[in-house]
Amino acid sequence: MGERIALVVDDSKSARFALRKYLEGHAFRVDTADSARAAYAWLQDQRPDLIFLDHVMPGEDGFAALQHIKDDPQTAGIPVVICSSNEGGAFVAEARSRGAAEVLQKPPSPDQLQRVLKQIETLSAAAPAPVPSAPAGQPHPVPVDASVAPARTAAATPAAADAGELRELRESLDLLRADLATASTDSAQITQALEARAGAIEARLNAIEQRLGSDLANVHKHLEREIESLRRHGDQAVEALRSQYEAALEALREEQRQAMDALHQQRAQDHDARRQQFDVELRAVHEQFREELTQAMQSAREQALQDVRARLLAALGE
Repeated sequence: MGERIALVVDDSKSARFALRKYLEGHAFRVDTADSARAAYAWLQDQRPDLIFLDHVMPGEDGFAALQHIKDDPQTAGIPVVICSSNEGGAFVAEARSRGAAEVLQKPPSPDQLQRVLKQIETLSAAAPAPVPSAPAGQPHPVPVDASVAPARTAAATPAAADAGELRELRESLDLLRADLATASTDSAQITQALEARAGAIEARLNAIEQRLGSDLANVHKHLEREIESLRRHGDQAVEALRSQYEAALEALREEQRQAMDALHQQRAQDHDARRQQFDVELRAVHEQFREELTQAMQSAREQALQDVRARLLAALGE
């Protein structure tokens, strides 16, 4: 699989850093945005394969951003994953009802992220193609041989492929039944052909439903094997989780260092300003003291001269 593009929208620098590292390990090229507004600006020129939206953000939150993305025809088809520490079933149901493809718990683990990516790939592979609308008065087009299932990509699981085909066949069957109900009485040939196709679709539906039951049992066994494998590799999961927290901690430390550097710089500027003010005040006091000393010395000199003059006059008088 080639490189895909993911957009991570989160106001937390450490959360963006951690999720970006995980996604890069899954062959994603990751761009980030720290707000919904920044994400909208980014989406004007680029189209990612996947968007991760933080649920709680200043300004527009994740649900508001999700609504904005789904309302835009240019971005409505992009899968969106809501990232939240709320893991309740009601929240997950609400997120999906609003258009989210999946919900990723914060902080995410490698296993959770891998599960979400696989689920999105499965949903994308199983999504049915849109049914073209038929002209007015004509029956909806259906395959000539409705018993032949459309081909599926290798990326989809058998159960997911059957589920997608099942939805397509049910839609076709509903359309055929609607056409049968509205067909005129003199269109016996068309009605007979539609009934034959409907019968073939119903037979195919029954076969798929039976196979789905078997596939579900196989999926259950496969999940049990995967769970057992995860238990055996628990140390790797713990190490990955520790790496995640270390990365987040390092990001927080970097933020703290930057904040401390800014604080020290501000304190140094304040100290320089106070020192300059003190120098100005000290010079003013020094000038004032010198003026007062000069005046005092001049007054003392004049007083001494007057005393000497008085003494001389007194001596001459004698």
